[in-house]
Amino acid sequence: MSARFANRNDRPAFTLVELLVVIALMSILATMMSYALASARQEGRIKRAQSEVRMISQILQTKMNEIALSKLELRYSAPANPVALGVNPNPAQERSRLVVMARRDMMRLVMPACRADLIYPPANLQFRTPNRNVVGSWVANCGKVAVPSEWNRMRTLIGLRSAGQADNYYQLAGNNLSPSQDPGVDSAILYGSSTVYNDALDTLAGGLPSAPSAEINWTREYESAECLYLILASTDLFGETAIDKIHERSIANLDGDAVPEIIDPWGRPYEFIRDPIGLDTPAIKNYDGAAAVANQYPIDPDPLDFLLADWRYDDSVNPPSATPPNQRFYPIYLPPVVISAGPDGEFDIRRTFYNDDTETPQGVNDNYSTAIINWNSPSRLQPLYPDPFSSGTLPYRCPDPYYNVSAIPYAAGTTPLYEITDGDLGQVDLAKMGGGLGGINNNDGYDATADNITSLDGGF
Repeated sequence: MSARFANRNDRPAFTLVELLVVIALMSILATMMSYALASARQEGRIKRAQSEVRMISQILQTKMNEIALSKLELRYSAPANPVALGVNPNPAQERSRLVVMARRDMMRLVMPACRADLIYPPANLQFRTPNRNVVGSWVANCGKVAVPSEWNRMRTLIGLRSAGQADNYYQLAGNNLSPSQDPGVDSAILYGSSTVYNDALDTLAGGLPSAPSAEINWTREYESAECLYLILASTDLFGETAIDKIHERSIANLDGDAVPEIIDPWGRPYEFIRDPIGLDTPAIKNYDGAAAVANQYPIDPDPLDFLLADWRYDDSVNPPSATPPNQRFYPIYLPPVVISAGPDGEFDIRRTFYNDDTETPQGVNDNYSTAIINWNSPSRLQPLYPDPFSSGTLPYRCPDPYYNVSAIPYAAGTTPLYEITDGDLGQVDLAKMGGGLGGINNNDGYDATADNITSLDGGF
């Protein structure tokens, strides 16, 4: 027995050096494993983001196709008094312009991309008809799309009044109009001039004009992700809402307000751009000033304007010249896009609102919406439809996805007019060269959009 214990004591043990070597090897293997797991986790997040943005984009594209092909419900105002002008308008062209403007406004209402799209009811849309009793004269008319049920549902989801409720609130203050639905009323003007109508659209449901409810809170940086949530929550899809197709881990309320956001696998809100005119992608055939002349103007018609009624096709607005400037203005196909900032969390693109590197607010005014863009060309359009609130005339609303939003600097609490002031639509081509939403906002010397994940990656 003593011999057995003696043999055990004589068994060789690990030396300190050997133990240190083993520990070092285990540390190296653990580090390698950690990197491998982190890389696999990152790759998994990237693939999940790619899958999510494509799925959401398919839903949005389906809605866009429906708007492009479905019958529009338009309401018309009584025509204004005829006024003599030099040239009679083409009735078919005027009606076609009305239809394309109405479809663009319907896109805004059904797929809002910012706070203001959920605030402004249908836009006042003007068109002209010839006065057949007086040669050389025409009559000003107004049309307005009927408020879509989706717009009302989205507003109701966040505690705001529907269009009908907002009109009732306005009428309780002693007014006899229904501005959200009356084609002869420009609701954008009324919103900017009437505190009561402002409260009707901006404040939470409940309360009276004498004691309005509190205004809804918005986090401007998250507005497009919140709009994306509302779009999916109000879209019927095979007997359920589209939001039911989104995993609960992709829905959060990061700012604690009334509206959740759709978030990417890194826990950051997606960016939704309905009209990404400035985005550099093979899916958007933009004007390319750096290309050879033959390749500068790719053809990709706007599906909302298959009759080519947009003013940009009108040679009287864009006169031909020795060089071909017209095509740079032509409307093009703009698919709605969903974007994740990717692993680095940096978009570095022009959005409706963002903070720059110094945390200074940037983007467009918080009342920006394509619904309130005007085309200010008096020689062609005046006299316009008479304003029922004053002796003036209503502006010619031109819902416009191609406008140069870089010309609308951020300014809190102001309501700029958003005019296209040049008779030749001079700033539209700038939007197609990077001035629109989605254009690179490269102020820091590098392109941080390289790892952005979009629903348009690889074309469409």
